[in-house]
Amino acid sequence: MKTRIGVSLCALAAGLCLLAAVMPINAKPSTRPGKLLVRPKFVPGRVMRYNLKLAGSSAWAPREKGFHWGKMDTDFTFDLATKVIRERGLCTFNLAGQHLKSTASGPKGSLGIVADRRKVRLKIGDAWQAPSNKTPLVKPMTLTQGPLGGVRFTTGAVPIAIYLIPHVDRRFWGVLTAAPLGKVAPGDEWDEEFKWRLPDSRGNPMDLTGRWKVLGYQTHRGRKVLAFALAVTMDLKNTEVMLRNGDMAYIHSGSYSAKGKAMWDLSRGVLCYATADQKIAIRAEKPKLRAFRSQHKCTLDLISFRENTNR
Repeated sequence: MKTRIGVSLCALAAGLCLLAAVMPINAKPSTRPGKLLVRPKFVPGRVMRYNLKLAGSSAWAPREKGFHWGKMDTDFTFDLATKVIRERGLCTFNLAGQHLKSTASGPKGSLGIVADRRKVRLKIGDAWQAPSNKTPLVKPMTLTQGPLGGVRFTTGAVPIAIYLIPHVDRRFWGVLTAAPLGKVAPGDEWDEEFKWRLPDSRGNPMDLTGRWKVLGYQTHRGRKVLAFALAVTMDLKNTEVMLRNGDMAYIHSGSYSAKGKAMWDLSRGVLCYATADQKIAIRAEKPKLRAFRSQHKCTLDLISFRENTNR
């Protein structure tokens, strides 16, 4: 049985590409000392273990065929091991899934999975299947990051892509998890523009402006790190949007809001933590009465780190 949570497999795989274009504006230069350039460091022999948690729900009322709705909870632990450091500041990692637990429901039914590198169990509908040693986590996968971090692209991840949809809009998540372009210091604030599209809409995306603030130095798993906050809100009242089915919907009231926090371990040059919450609520009155509501959360946490000191 194939389960689809309202999007195509191509879109699921594309959902893994979290890096968005960054366009800082109205930056406020700081006169305080200690401004630093935040950058990922790509080092041979490095292995990082992350935990990714995704949770959320979306629904249109009334429900319509072809429109997105569903719920998902995913807990995924994986290792990133440096494979090759490329030209132009890119690095490709071997991605090795360690543990995966996920439940999802949508227009085509429900699906669950519990897997490690030895075995897997699937739940289709209400019935658990017999355990199998054909676990998708042993398939070779790679992930490539750019000079600002984030994710440029992945390979081999299609078998698990359905469980790794970044429910928080991938453009917001991409901005949140990329390093800032310029040097920063605690207390700095600036605006950043990015694109956003209402789920199940088409045409030109909307322009949003997020507000950054450098929160200062905090502690993550016993290490001193630099923390950032990003927030954006948009009033969607009296907005017209072209929906997937061709309707030009008139949104009588609604809002989009997202807030996130990111932490960088500067000495290691790694993003060690990121979390984001997103809420969307709209009420459309033309060409017919519709409502859409969604709430999603995404958290990425660096839980272990090691380097080959014998290289």
